[in-house]
Amino acid sequence: MESVDGLIVRAMRIGILGCNGFLSTAIARYAIGRGWSVDMYGLTEPKAHPFNSFTKVNLMVGDFDYNGICSCDIIFIINWSIIIFFIYFISFFLSCNSNYILFS
Repeated sequence: MESVDGLIVRAMRIGILGCNGFLSTAIARYAIGRGWSVDMYGLTEPKAHPFNSFTKVNLMVGDFDYNGICSCDIIFIINWSIIIFFIYFISFFLSCNSNYILFS
């Protein structure tokens, strides 16, 4: 945490569903470069970029712990195939602390 104009500011926490595509790589590299925490969720661990945590998730099985991703400030859903997951996720998001969900 740092202080800016008397306010205490904490680093952003970014959650990304979909790990190894071009867009998720670009977002993760940018966020890590800014000093933000990047939590990745997907089938395979990211290879092309750094991250703070990785959670293996198979959305077709449906077993997913929402607590981790709900504590993120911004959630990126990168792959359109997981938009189906959004139908199930929205009910949980309404009770989350996240401010935004962005789709690509």
